[in-house]
Amino acid sequence: RILERVALHEDSDLSSKAMGSLKTGTLVFVEEVCRLGVLPDGISPLRLRVLSEDSSSRGWMSSTSSSGQVVIDKRDHLEYEKLLRSCLSQMEHEVQMDGKATSVSEVEPVAPQETAIGVQQFSVQLRRCGDQTLGIHV
Repeated sequence: RILERVALHEDSDLSSKAMGSLKTGTLVFVEEVCRLGVLPDGISPLRLRVLSEDSSSRGWMSSTSSSGQVVIDKRDHLEYEKLLRSCLSQMEHEVQMDGKATSVSEVEPVAPQETAIGVQQFSVQLRRCGDQTLGIHV
């Protein structure tokens, strides 16, 4: 995720033409990392080839600002989705090993029901592996 507005360049070279910018908070995928030679001040800057989350912008950016502040959060912001896919895959595998149906769990909201003045009750059904259902009242 971009921590402050950054310029996107056509090439990894520091003097390449700017072709746009990314605003603070934009989620990007780092496709390539290029370490430039050591500058006179002893710093070896990194250039990153990035693709924005919505795939509308692609280009090279510096990993730090001109003041030396890091401009990209390097944490994996898709970690939750990857973990969820892994868990669902493991569930499917276990179900297949048990010889049961192999459908992945789905959550279906049920329309709200009026129970008392100003109070609504919501029901959620969780369909799991075949025709078995669990009802959860929120």
